[in-house]
Amino acid sequence: MPMSLTIDYMYAVPVCALLIVATLCMRFFRHRQLPIHQNKIFAVTLLYSFPYLALMTAQAALFQNVDRVKGAVVVLVSLVYYIVQPLLASLLLAYVLTVTRKRKSNDLSMSLVVTFYGVIFVFLTPVGVGTRGYFAITESGVTRGSLIWAIHGAFIFAAGFTAVMAFRYRKTLREGVFRTLMGLSLLTAGSVVAEIFFPQMLLSGFALAMGLLLIYFVLDKTEEVQDPTTGLLNIDAMTNFIDELILQEYSYSVVIVKVENLKRINSVFGYSIGNRTLKSVAEFFDSFSPDIRSKRKQPEVETTESAEPTEEKTLSAKCGDGRAMDTALPDVWAFRLLSNQFAIVCASKLDQDILIDKVRARFKEPFEVLGMELRLIETIVEIRETSSFASGADLCKVVELVLPTVPKGDIVTIDEQKLEDISRQVSIEKELSRAIDSESFDIHLQPVFDVASSKFTMAEALVRFEHSQYGPLSPAEFMPIAEMRGLAALIDEQVLRKVCAFVRDRNAKSVLGLEKIGVNVALTDLAMPSYPKKVDAILKEYDVPHDMIVFEISETATEASLMLVERNIEILSTEGYGFALDNFGATGGNTSFVRALPFDYVKFDRAMLADAMESKRDQIVLENAIDLMRKMDVKTVVAGAETVKEADLATSCSVDFIQGAYYSRPLPPDLFVSYVKLSNHEMRKRGGKKIIFVQD
Repeated sequence: MPMSLTIDYMYAVPVCALLIVATLCMRFFRHRQLPIHQNKIFAVTLLYSFPYLALMTAQAALFQNVDRVKGAVVVLVSLVYYIVQPLLASLLLAYVLTVTRKRKSNDLSMSLVVTFYGVIFVFLTPVGVGTRGYFAITESGVTRGSLIWAIHGAFIFAAGFTAVMAFRYRKTLREGVFRTLMGLSLLTAGSVVAEIFFPQMLLSGFALAMGLLLIYFVLDKTEEVQDPTTGLLNIDAMTNFIDELILQEYSYSVVIVKVENLKRINSVFGYSIGNRTLKSVAEFFDSFSPDIRSKRKQPEVETTESAEPTEEKTLSAKCGDGRAMDTALPDVWAFRLLSNQFAIVCASKLDQDILIDKVRARFKEPFEVLGMELRLIETIVEIRETSSFASGADLCKVVELVLPTVPKGDIVTIDEQKLEDISRQVSIEKELSRAIDSESFDIHLQPVFDVASSKFTMAEALVRFEHSQYGPLSPAEFMPIAEMRGLAALIDEQVLRKVCAFVRDRNAKSVLGLEKIGVNVALTDLAMPSYPKKVDAILKEYDVPHDMIVFEISETATEASLMLVERNIEILSTEGYGFALDNFGATGGNTSFVRALPFDYVKFDRAMLADAMESKRDQIVLENAIDLMRKMDVKTVVAGAETVKEADLATSCSVDFIQGAYYSRPLPPDLFVSYVKLSNHEMRKRGGKKIIFVQD
């Protein structure tokens, strides 16, 4: 039944909304846009909003002049308006499902949910009561009908659904998207409530314009996804593009091209020529990408004239115009990754073969820059099997790991085995980050035998990490990954905390007789000016004396790296902390580190002990190295003793401490306590002639 409220419409509000939408259109469509679903929905909504707001304005104008316009015209315009209005709710649902990564292009059930309201209202509007269900023209003006509440219900549902999805996935949403979704929910609900009490204001049009403005602010901006030097889309854009391909379950492959001698051109000819050369190279790669303004000229490749289309022409045809916003993603798109690295993403393997041929053919010819012919060297990595990537970030990490290993000027295909190895490395990196956040690293302690007292007076703390898929991993595998990703310092801090907790909770000094516990330290952390204060704070928190901790630094670190941490080593050393130079002899045994820095211990690498077992000369070298350290007042530790003969040889060389599996492997804290208690007790009882060995 029609309601008695008479409506006096104000169509200035939708006119203002129309101007806002027109401005957004000009800003959005003037730049190249990736054809990801978020951009597609935004583009569709922008284009849809023009007829919607025009119909809203026209209907308001007709209702204002209903006495001077034929009733059939009013009914026809209103009929179309009420059919298209609920589709806004469908577009809102589509956007929400897209940004929460819950919609795929082939997901029929989700598409039906999104278009449900539109379909219902398309059938409801012309049936039975016709437009009288929405409005009625009376002598006093225009009144609302009962079906208006159904339209309000559609938008209330969309607003509620948006709020629920925003709260449910708020932790996984990109920055600003949560606030945008909540803003859309409030705008939708607010416009509905406002139009219930003030229908003449037509605020739904203004809410639409403000909603589009909110979405526009969280879209990838041109300056954020476009490389300013070359105009190509950057690595962030490629990551988003790959994410979309994965989400839509597209089959794709990637060609990575590294231009090797661009840096050489910079140094020889200067940055001006270097930048022009870079832009010339970028223009070649850019010819593969769609452009929102115009199709760019394709690379010139000699082809034979034929009535049948060639593979090159077929590929060129696929590099279309970005304005089309096609439902199918383009087959080819180019990106700039780093200074001299470019990527081309292909939607089919056939295209990849053609692309590689075109790239190699182009680089056989010189690039002409300001009258000079410059020949460039290209290194190509092709990745055909990409189904194992969970995200675009994974692909970028693979590129980062593979490119440095490829010889200059070569072309390498990443096979499944290589990809599996890299995927393992990427997976380990992800789990390391999670383990750091959850503080789930464990420590094992390996006792160090004191030759003079025939007891275990020292121990080394070794980090242990268990991967959810690969099980327990060796530090030799995961620590290099942690160092490369800047995670080693965070892991070392957790190890230090666990060591301090062990010393405090187990009374390691008074009960076990331990005098020192060695912990590894990352040079990146040790180089920080605040590191001494951070260490002091940790030991104070656990009430552990400074002289219990010995920081172990590997000799494999460069001399320059050690010089960077010299000041902090001296500060910590004066505060009572010990320092050990680990892996001494692994790189030749450079004594300059020991002379320059206040090391208290030197741990000889296992290789020196193994060589001494095989050669009398190497044994003499080990003996003299130990004697030299003794004269420098530095304690010596031989690591890697695994047999009784190796332990006896180390003892005969007058070493101070011996560490290795012959005495014990690294043990969990509980087993370590039991072993050290029992072993030290037996050795004290029998004058140091009885040692209990642990095999597990």
